[in-house]
Amino acid sequence: MTSRYFTCASPCGQLDPLQEKLKAVKDFRNEVLHGELAVSPEDYKNKTELRKLLKDVYSEGKDVFNIDQDEVDNRVKTIDEGINYIRDNLLDPEDIISYNNDIIEQSGKQELVELFGRRTNVNPVSFIAGTDFFLDIGTVFTRIQVKRERGTAAQDIPYEDILKLAIDKGKRIILIEGVAGVGKTTFLIKLLSDWKADKSTIQGLTNFLLVFHVECRNQHIRSFSQLVQSQMPDTAKKCRGGDMIKCVQHFKVLVLVDGLDELNTASKALVQDVLCNYNFTVVCTTRPERVDDFYKTLPSHLGAVHLQLVGIPAESRGTCA
Repeated sequence: MTSRYFTCASPCGQLDPLQEKLKAVKDFRNEVLHGELAVSPEDYKNKTELRKLLKDVYSEGKDVFNIDQDEVDNRVKTIDEGINYIRDNLLDPEDIISYNNDIIEQSGKQELVELFGRRTNVNPVSFIAGTDFFLDIGTVFTRIQVKRERGTAAQDIPYEDILKLAIDKGKRIILIEGVAGVGKTTFLIKLLSDWKADKSTIQGLTNFLLVFHVECRNQHIRSFSQLVQSQMPDTAKKCRGGDMIKCVQHFKVLVLVDGLDELNTASKALVQDVLCNYNFTVVCTTRPERVDDFYKTLPSHLGAVHLQLVGIPAESRGTCA
C-alpha cells in the first residue's frame, strides 16, 4: 500500500495527510536503522512515537481505501501487541553480540571464501605479454625453502611449519623477507587458497576463522575497519561498524600483509593499526632492503619470527622448468 500510494503524487508535489503519515513512518525507520542508537530501556518503555505513527496511518488510510473499521481495529491491536512484546522483551547486550557473531561466522567467512576464490588464481606465464592463462595456486604451487635467521643460526624449516613456529615461540608477528620474484606473494596466495579450501597442509591454518588480505600497494584503505568493510561488504551492512569490529576480535584472525616494500601513506597507517591495536596473527612479506624499516616501526613489546624465503630448493628446480 505504501509504495503504490506514493506514486500518486498530489498536485504541485504536495503530500496529502496520508502521504505525510507514511513519510513520518519512513523517517522514523531511517532514524532508528541509520542513526546513533542510544536509548535506555526506560526511554523505550516511555516511547509512544512509533505506536502513534502507525495508528495515524491506519486512521488516514481507512477512508482512502475504504477499509472496514473492524479490520482497522484488529490491525491496530496487532500493532499494540507487537510493540508491547518488543518493549517487554528487550535484547540483552549479550544477545546482540551473539547475533553479530553468528552473522560474521557464517556470512562473513563465506564472503571471504568467495573473495579469495577470485584471488587465488595465478598466471604461471604472466611474463609473456598477452597471455590469459590462469590456474588455481594449489595446482601449480611447489615446495619452497625457508630459512630462519635474524639473531639465530640459519636453518631450513618446512613452509608447512611457519605458523606453528610462531605459535611455539609465543609470537604473533611473522616477517618473511625475500628478493624480488622468489615467491613471497605466491606463498601468501597459497595460504589464502588452503584456508578457503579448509586444507590443513599448513599447520594451524584451519584454526583461524577469519583471514584478511592486505596489499600494501593499495592506496585507499587506511584502517582495519575499512579493510573489513571492503572484504566483507554484505556482512558489514548487517552490523553496525563498531559492533562488527568488536565481534571480529572475538575470533581467531590471521592477517596477511603482502609487500611492505610497497607501503604508501594509506597502507602504512593500515599496517600500524593492525599491528598496534589488535591481537591478531600477522604474516608480512618484504624485500630485504625494507627489513630494518619494519623493525623501526614495530612496537617494542612485539617480537617477530623472522624468516627468509629462499625459493624452490635446488634439487627441485629441474622438475619445475
